[in-house]
Amino acid sequence: MGPTSSTTRATQVWLSRVLVVAVAFAAALGCASIAGLESLEVASADASSAGGSAGDSASSTESGDSPSTGGHDASSGGAGGAAGTAGSSGSATGGASGTAGTAGAGGAAGSAGVAGSAGNQGCSGTSVCVPPPDGQWSNWSVGTFAPFVMSSCVLQPGVVTKYYDASNEPDAPPAQCSCGCAAPKGDCTSNVKCSPTTGCGMMIDVGAVSSACATYNAGMGVGACIAMPPTVQATCVMTPIKSVPQSGWITNASTCMTAPDTLPTCDGDGRCVAAATGGAQGPCISAKGDVPCPAAKEWGTRFLVYEGVGDTRDCDSSSCVCQPFAALCSCDNGCAIEVASGSCGGTVLDELKPDGSCTQLTITLPPQVGVVLQGANMPPNGQCAAAGESKAVGQVAGTTPVTVCCKP
Repeated sequence: MGPTSSTTRATQVWLSRVLVVAVAFAAALGCASIAGLESLEVASADASSAGGSAGDSASSTESGDSPSTGGHDASSGGAGGAAGTAGSSGSATGGASGTAGTAGAGGAAGSAGVAGSAGNQGCSGTSVCVPPPDGQWSNWSVGTFAPFVMSSCVLQPGVVTKYYDASNEPDAPPAQCSCGCAAPKGDCTSNVKCSPTTGCGMMIDVGAVSSACATYNAGMGVGACIAMPPTVQATCVMTPIKSVPQSGWITNASTCMTAPDTLPTCDGDGRCVAAATGGAQGPCISAKGDVPCPAAKEWGTRFLVYEGVGDTRDCDSSSCVCQPFAALCSCDNGCAIEVASGSCGGTVLDELKPDGSCTQLTITLPPQVGVVLQGANMPPNGQCAAAGESKAVGQVAGTTPVTVCCKP
């Protein structure tokens, strides 16, 4: 082989080594591929392979490398491509996970993007989408609840309704009861007996004479009479003594509710409800009656309130009685039985002193006279004695219950 062949062979080996160094340098810079160098590398590898099979040992010795070593360097593969980029995250309104990144030439595939967080499902601002409740909640309202009386509905249409909170019932003491009797009522009377003669030996019972006029048939005439001191047989009306303390239960809760069809729709048949503020709770739903909250866990906080309060505290005095009152009547201003001609209102013929003494009449009585007791009065501070027991009954309780269920 001539000098020209040896020179060509050395040139090929030198180019092969230069290509290997260039490819390694490109890989260090992160390049996926270098088109020009890659084609040269392939050409060099082909030339090295041809030279290895046609060259002699002397040429190999001159170059300082065996043909097989030169062919291996020239045919080394390019560096692996960079890893693919990560997929993008899902949207904030509840999008699905992002797709995985595309694999680089020889590199690993990028990781999948993280799923986006759930959004407000079509409600604007801070409003929350409230699904319709089930079960006994066919006739429901939606809004907010507060353990105090709200002054107005701020963030959504509705009406503030005041309630009595069942969890804050007051300690309402029972009624204080006892038996009692009203002032006695009766008329003073004087029993009168008369004799047809002037003596008081043979007396005939005339009857009780009171302040109400009565007529008497004198018959054969009257000569003397005896009038007994006036007395009273009074009765009393039973009047229970009752004292009912204040219950102290006032409106101490409120809701701001509205019909669902007045609010924007969301997520199918749901409704957008404004978030609660200022110590109120919500979103909440309410329905008439004392009913359980819907089965869904999202309605886990339950309140029972009342539209009104019924106070039935009273006294059962059915066993109370009043004893009759009996006493002498008062004759402080003088008592007398007037005897009038014919009937009361006629000419006064005589008077009888109701003191139990025998009084001789100084006149001859006509066949009929009117008699009336004057000046007798009920004794002061007269009172019937009360007997029996008056028992406390009834209680303070809420009326017209309303159930409120809120998201915890």
